[in-house]
Amino acid sequence: MGLDMRPMGKPKPGCEQQFNELFKRLSNTKTTELSWLDKLRGKKVPPHESKEKLQEEWLAMQIPAYETIKAPRVGRDSEANDWIVEKYKESNTELSEADFIREYDGYYVIELAKELDGVPMYIAMGQDENVFRG
Repeated sequence: MGLDMRPMGKPKPGCEQQFNELFKRLSNTKTTELSWLDKLRGKKVPPHESKEKLQEEWLAMQIPAYETIKAPRVGRDSEANDWIVEKYKESNTELSEADFIREYDGYYVIELAKELDGVPMYIAMGQDENVFRG
């Protein structure tokens, strides 16, 4: 059985410590509990936050892998806009060109990325180019 892997974003400058702490809290519920030593020192358990809120905060403080490799975005970069128009012409969709392009607004076009180090040569079937089979 293969393992599909998606590269995680990196922390924005100055957010590294908080990024790592939130990642630990999200990946292991025990990290939010206090040790017996911390309890003796009088530390209190942090207020309960929902996992969704923590994840939203964690995602907000990271630079997505797509940006790290400088992949152009549909609706923001001309080369990505040209790419999506070409994809529309190749498709058999009933959508108008404007609606088709609107659906892909903000999509990172990995195959047009400026830096391809770390972009997998082989991708998982049914996934985008940023997910690869390990």
